Amino acid sequence: MRYVISGLIVAIAALVGTQLSGQYAFAPFTVNNLTTVAQDFPMSVGSVPAGTYTSFTVTADWSAGMGDPYSNEARLTLTDGAATTYYAEAAPTSGAQATVNPVTITWSGTLSGGYTGGGPLTLRARQTYDIGSFSVWSNVVLTINTTTPPYGPPTFTNPGLTGDYCAGIQINTSPAFNQTITESATDYNYHSGISATFAAGQSYTITLTNNALYDGGIAVWLDYNGDGDYADANELLGQTAILAASAIGTINFTVPPAITPQAGTRFRLIQVYNAVPADPVGSYAYGQCDEYDAVTTPPPAGPEINIQDPSSVSVASAGTYIHATPLVGGTTGPALTFTIQNFGTVALTINSALLTGTPAGCAPTIQTPPVSPVPPTTGSTPFIINVNPDPGFGAWSFQFTVDNDDVDEALYVVNVQGSRGMTGTYTVNSAGGADYMDVGDAFEALEDFGVVGAVTFEVTGTFTSNTNYELGRDDATVDLVEGVSASNTVTFRGMGASKPVISGSAALGPYAGLPFISTMIIMTPYVTLENLEVTGGFDAGIVVISHDTIHLITGVNILKCSVHGVTGGPGIFFVNGTGPLLATNCTVQNCLIYACVGSGTLNGFGDGALSFHNIGTGFTVDHNTILHNNGAAASGAVHLNTPYAVANSSAVSVFTNNIIVNSTNATPLILDGGSVAPTTDPLTCDYNYWYATNGATFHSAVGTYVDFLAWQTTGGKDTNGSSADPLLQNTGVGTEDLHLQPTSPAIDDADPLSSVAEDFEGDARPQGPAKDAGADEAIPSATAPLLEVSRLAPILRTNTDTVTGTTVGITGSISWDIDNTGTANLDVTAIAISNSTNVNAAITSGTVFTITPSGTTVALDIDIQPTATNWSFDVTITSNDPGGPFTFTVNGTAAPGNAPAEANPTTAPVSSFAGPTNGPLTQTVAPGATLADASIILTDAEN
Repeated sequence: MRYVISGLIVAIAALVGTQLSGQYAFAPFTVNNLTTVAQDFPMSVGSVPAGTYTSFTVTADWSAGMGDPYSNEARLTLTDGAATTYYAEAAPTSGAQATVNPVTITWSGTLSGGYTGGGPLTLRARQTYDIGSFSVWSNVVLTINTTTPPYGPPTFTNPGLTGDYCAGIQINTSPAFNQTITESATDYNYHSGISATFAAGQSYTITLTNNALYDGGIAVWLDYNGDGDYADANELLGQTAILAASAIGTINFTVPPAITPQAGTRFRLIQVYNAVPADPVGSYAYGQCDEYDAVTTPPPAGPEINIQDPSSVSVASAGTYIHATPLVGGTTGPALTFTIQNFGTVALTINSALLTGTPAGCAPTIQTPPVSPVPPTTGSTPFIINVNPDPGFGAWSFQFTVDNDDVDEALYVVNVQGSRGMTGTYTVNSAGGADYMDVGDAFEALEDFGVVGAVTFEVTGTFTSNTNYELGRDDATVDLVEGVSASNTVTFRGMGASKPVISGSAALGPYAGLPFISTMIIMTPYVTLENLEVTGGFDAGIVVISHDTIHLITGVNILKCSVHGVTGGPGIFFVNGTGPLLATNCTVQNCLIYACVGSGTLNGFGDGALSFHNIGTGFTVDHNTILHNNGAAASGAVHLNTPYAVANSSAVSVFTNNIIVNSTNATPLILDGGSVAPTTDPLTCDYNYWYATNGATFHSAVGTYVDFLAWQTTGGKDTNGSSADPLLQNTGVGTEDLHLQPTSPAIDDADPLSSVAEDFEGDARPQGPAKDAGADEAIPSATAPLLEVSRLAPILRTNTDTVTGTTVGITGSISWDIDNTGTANLDVTAIAISNSTNVNAAITSGTVFTITPSGTTVALDIDIQPTATNWSFDVTITSNDPGGPFTFTVNGTAAPGNAPAEANPTTAPVSSFAGPTNGPLTQTVAPGATLADASIILTDAEN
């Protein structure tokens, strides 16, 4: 309960201040019994140097005097004591809480219009609530700055309690520094009075714990020279990788031996969501900055040993250097150069440097021993060791010890570890008798040992997803596959007639703060999944994540896979986890995707059976069959959610020869980012079948693509595509069979330039005259008839025949040959003529007959009488050929029929005789005249 008690405010303002590097700090004072009545405290400005001050900081030790005042009710204003306001009344920018607990509160900001040194300056303080309560502000310090305030904080575009912060920091200083950190609504905390001490020349390890909700990277800076910023050389102590929620990262650093000791400086850490901070005063989307006091001391008297690993990072005594690059087993070397340094004030004597302990997986030798003594302060000497890894793959390790005269590290021990990379072919069989019994174990081996050449895993059996089914990440920590490249690829290939089955959902993946579980997660480049069946995913089936600058994805291929039965998300999902680098050059080919709900935990990101979110260039989607037969309300068959507010994101580059069927009511075949503007449609899109049934729609951008025709005409897509039913064998939920029916129009209807040589079962393409669209290449029945029609040559593959030379008015008979090149009797039951134009055509041969396999050719005779110059008609042959009725068009050009010859034409040449066209013809000769040559010209309409 808050009681009403009046109070008195007493201010004690000192008359002296201090100046430091472009800033001026007024002497501290105390405010007692502060209520809602604003009280002004004119500052003593006589000693303020001339200049324009643009920013300020105020700190105060806040405590409750009586009742229940809160520190977040404190308010501060800076004015000239009259009409000018430099800083409008505001709550603290840091440290305030909705409790009565004592706390240090801080205000920092800019001085509007700038304050001119020496002019009047008044600090106004009050509480916003005082019913029965008042507060006490002690040690109030106002600091004004001529430029950027010292230790200016970073900015966050999404401030507040977002869950993004570093939860804890430990440093092995003396005394040890160990702080638990809480989230701040202001995203910046200066923990005044909490300090760590660092000695020049000493090496330290910082252990950082990420928050429990979101991935993030952490960086730490130390202001070595005490100049109020972190912009000088070596002041960035280090950065972690992007850490998963609750994960722990470490930073190792050595204080430069030549620093000038500082009795009062600071160090700062910044945590940023899903990125690694690089600027101590930068702008970030989500995160938090925490700052502490620091003291730096001179190097210790006497010698002071320090050892740097081959990457120039200090290794503490009894510490471990991990060589990241996998080595090729059975080779000599490589030479690892360690540097022994002396940060002390006198020379360091090295008594010996020896390989100690028992090496494993290698036979190390010393190539170059260190040189003793090592000069003081900045002296160093190399110590070079050859690893000489054993043949094969696996881990390797050894240890060395440097005996020296540093009194507290006389025996400096360093452990060295690494791996011999994998190369070649390995087997995975759930029944045993193979290199691995589980795909997840193979994932772990890749992460543990890396690769030094192309690696193929031949997979057989049935498997259940577990937490190891994340390639490139282990739940909370990054676990990269070292050595992968365009030549050092990784392939998981299903073996045998039946695809190996991976079922269940236990791979935990992070995305946009939404932890999700799927069957399999790939966060490694140059990986191919081939001929696998993946089913039973909860939030997704196969997810490929380019999650940050570390997990940059390129060259990932999903081939001949069957993905189905995802209960709350996409079957195959390519996604960028909001990091700066996007996945590129990936392929989905010859895959079956069906029975995937397409919307769930990843709602808004991956809402299609096949989904793309924030991808880069070079994606190819080719020869797949996608059936969206049990989708959620907000889903689609294909979700193209890219580009999506991410720089350099792109649409799918090539989308060809696919069959997409949607039988989910009121959901589109193409879900275009959930937007109304079709900004993410594939760049090259042709020879696809888009079939919507049972109330499904075509495109989410209904204002642009109301149907497939608009897709072709307005969008310029699928010029050779189709919206016809591709006639899949069975599209029912739970009974799906995505093979093509024998009469499917998709048969022989893929792009003639398609280079895909097999279908999803490994059957050769083509099986007929051309390749089929979709993942299945239909195989003609072994006992089916096959009708072929020919006239002269070639066979009428194009269903069109051209005839010339037929004359108007005269009947001419033309013949075609009907053959059976199949393996069963061909029963022709009807032959009909239709769509006749400018011609009378009649079949004069039989229309019902049977041809045995490779039997005698039957002639098809048709009498043709054109009635005009250009004519055509269609012929349809109905039979038991599984391909259905065979129809071809006959067209031709005719000339007029014969006509009587005509004399004395009216056009040149002209007859010398006169008379009507067909005579009689006369020529007059005058008496006594000489008879000249005479001519009669006869012409025929047919020339």
